[in-house]
Amino acid sequence: MLYLCLSMAPIFSEVSKKPLQVMVSIPPQKEFLEAIGQHRVSVNVVLSKTQHAELFDPSSELLYQIANADVYVMVGTLAFEKKIQAYLKRVSPHIKVINSIDGLYLHQSFLEDDPHDWMVPEAVIHMVGVISHHLQKIDPVYSQHYQDQAKIYTEKLKELSNFLKKSLAQHQHRYFVITHPFLNHFSDYYYLRPLVLEVEGKTLTGKRLFNLIKKAKKEEANLIIIENESQRRRVRRLSKKLKASVKVLNPLAYHYIKNMTYLGTLFKENL
Repeated sequence: MLYLCLSMAPIFSEVSKKPLQVMVSIPPQKEFLEAIGQHRVSVNVVLSKTQHAELFDPSSELLYQIANADVYVMVGTLAFEKKIQAYLKRVSPHIKVINSIDGLYLHQSFLEDDPHDWMVPEAVIHMVGVISHHLQKIDPVYSQHYQDQAKIYTEKLKELSNFLKKSLAQHQHRYFVITHPFLNHFSDYYYLRPLVLEVEGKTLTGKRLFNLIKKAKKEEANLIIIENESQRRRVRRLSKKLKASVKVLNPLAYHYIKNMTYLGTLFKENL
């Protein structure tokens, strides 16, 4: 994993009323940054909640906007981040780039090629620590502020993690169907078994789809998770075959803790 290691000399060495202009890769990070920085940060997002990270290609206009920020916070796993990273290194070397997953190792699965690390609260706890550490160096006058707010948000993430563990304790090794593999890390961490309806961005067909349906019936998978309402029609026939409920979960939702709490409740009530 590439990590842009730039000079960490303070860019806000004097007391300033002007907040740091921060760009983040995905909407959940906006909640992270605003929780840690509050009035000290103004946060904009590269990827909207309706776009696919795997297919996203930042426009020249968006790259220009990022280059004019003070800080860019990457998830550290998304393909488009490499393009942004290379662009900033070439045209805007002053910008501070933070790789949120720098030093992250929670489980063997986190070495796999799955970019959705933020779907596990323990990974986000690590990200919050990394972000807070760098903000303290960038804006040292408010170092204690970043420490205090990061601690408060971390406690909320720990509460979320405990809620998920309790909610899923009775459902370990249960199967569910999902349209896109954004819960692979989550499932591995909490011992669930996803049956994914696509491989490398393409929907399963033929024998592969037949085998998935056969497995889902055998394991009594009675839950199908889709990313948005537009996918409901796509799984209508399958839901009838499996007698499964269909639920929407957007991994790019801004309200991270609320969204993950909903996910825990969703599994608790439907598996």
